[in-house]
Amino acid sequence: MAFKVKLIPSAENDLREAMAYYHSIRPNLGKMFFETFLQLNNTLQTNPFYAKKYKSVRTIALKKFPYLVHFIVDEEPQTVTIIAIIFGKGKKTTFAERLNLPDE
Repeated sequence: MAFKVKLIPSAENDLREAMAYYHSIRPNLGKMFFETFLQLNNTLQTNPFYAKKYKSVRTIALKKFPYLVHFIVDEEPQTVTIIAIIFGKGKKTTFAERLNLPDE
């Protein structure tokens, strides 16, 4: 049975900002970013059990783009909630910093 994947509003904003950034570099690049995100979304529907990085928060890298997708898996209603899509290289704000969590 497939998991339902949803994004909280701040993750939707992260996605829009990343797409706009890549679109500003090259118009098709924003579309490629979104298509890569959709592929990851399909992966999470079938197997969301990646390593936990913070207490109950799991992460997975977006292929071809330097972003980490942060999500929570709820097994009973079979939902994956994406809570952040964060740039993963250079000067960055980590998810732990965003929520004032200690790195584990």
